Amino acid sequence: MKDQGAGKNALDGTIGARVLIWRRRRDLTLEELAARAGVHANTIWRLEEGRGCSVATAAKVAAALEVEIAVLIPNSQHVVRNSKDSLFR
Repeated sequence: MKDQGAGKNALDGTIGARVLIWRRRRDLTLEELAARAGVHANTIWRLEEGRGCSVATAAKVAAALEVEIAVLIPNSQHVVRNSKDSLFR
């Protein structure tokens, strides 16, 4: 069983997995999601790989997937919503 302890890596993987699941549910390619979110395809790839992103990027991806950010980020009510803050670096 994968360690789900507190730490940024566990959170990164959770968000990345959720983005991948929702991207597939929406039948979007990585490039299509990136275009909808207004970010580079490498940004989506890094996010899905668990490498993190900023709060602003997570919000753009959530909007592009047509889901609330809380769907992608567990306990997101505790996340500071400042576009300069990094969620997972």
